[in-house]
Amino acid sequence: MTFDEVIGQKETKERLMQMAEEHRLPHALMFCGPDGCGKMAMALALASYLLGESAMLKKWEHPDLHFSFPIVKPAGATSETKVVCDDFVREWRDMLLASPYFTMDRWLKRIKVANQQAVIFEAESEALIRKLSLKSSQGGYKVVIIWLPERMNVVCANKILKLDGNLKQVTSGVNIHKVGLPYSTYYMIEFAGIDPEDGEPMFYKNSMDENGELNRDKTKDPRAAEKVILQCADPTITGGFGNSLSYKWFDLNFNLNFSFGAWRYNGTAGKLEHGGNGTLNIPTYYRKRWQKEGDKTDIERFMIGRSVSMSDYATTRRLFSGDYVRLKNLTFGVRLPKEWTRRIGIDKVRLYAAGNNLLTWAANDYFDPESGSSPSWETPPMRTYTFGLEVKF
Repeated sequence: MTFDEVIGQKETKERLMQMAEEHRLPHALMFCGPDGCGKMAMALALASYLLGESAMLKKWEHPDLHFSFPIVKPAGATSETKVVCDDFVREWRDMLLASPYFTMDRWLKRIKVANQQAVIFEAESEALIRKLSLKSSQGGYKVVIIWLPERMNVVCANKILKLDGNLKQVTSGVNIHKVGLPYSTYYMIEFAGIDPEDGEPMFYKNSMDENGELNRDKTKDPRAAEKVILQCADPTITGGFGNSLSYKWFDLNFNLNFSFGAWRYNGTAGKLEHGGNGTLNIPTYYRKRWQKEGDKTDIERFMIGRSVSMSDYATTRRLFSGDYVRLKNLTFGVRLPKEWTRRIGIDKVRLYAAGNNLLTWAANDYFDPESGSSPSWETPPMRTYTFGLEVKF
């Protein structure tokens, strides 16, 4: 497909060709616009311009051209079934050959599904990484066209596809940025519990032996423990639910917020535990600390001073689930009957009571669940109550 076959968009076509000729194309381009403006046609034309005309390209089968697009799981598929776009690539190519101008409804009819939400699944990111890791078969560009990236599964959308230069991974604080992993993946040594005999913290070595086996022995020296890749700070599911109900004189309005799958790291622990710098409060969870031989707990014995392993090293003991459900607001109102109020010249009288942050269920109750990926010094949302009188003449 050539730029001449794209309807309109003269300035955009000229700019894309100029960028290609001057070797100034960025790593990624996002084509935005209303339905029917030719975003897919423009992407196909640019791919053809970069890869050069060929018999394979005319059928959209070029080895250096790849597509990602929303798909559905086939009937009978389980949660463990990995579905990728290559499973539907024949139908996709047939639709492109018919016309580069199409809608989601046309695509769903093409793959003969209805009443299903099409998404780009997590397995697709792994497939893309594998494809992009191969060298170009023609010695030039490798092109990936992603149609409707906003329909990517959260885990898929957050996976890193490429780092600068030849880098494979970058570590930053308690996170690792690595190709194939979500950007906000945690990376630290693994806490192995408290020795009940002396209250000292233990850690898994997690080193590889000469046979490639993982060494799960425990050590009290954090320097002898290897960091491991852990959970991600990004939730897999977030949302809310609200409704407004009314019956005769009464009305009820509420909103629930929820989030599941996110993990949080207590980044302030090193400044507070074991007396911190001498001016800060000690966390209340030290009430559960080890105090005598035989105590079973995950909080080590208390020692004044910060030069102890649990203060100097980031460990999974400070990593916790950020799952929560919160009743964000609730309003209950009572309206007096109009036959009563109109006798005194008033059209409407409504009494109401409202509350914010009334109830919260959280997997970890030490931090507010909305405090972010690394809780620190923020004041949690206040629980507030409001009572009011609404009068309309």
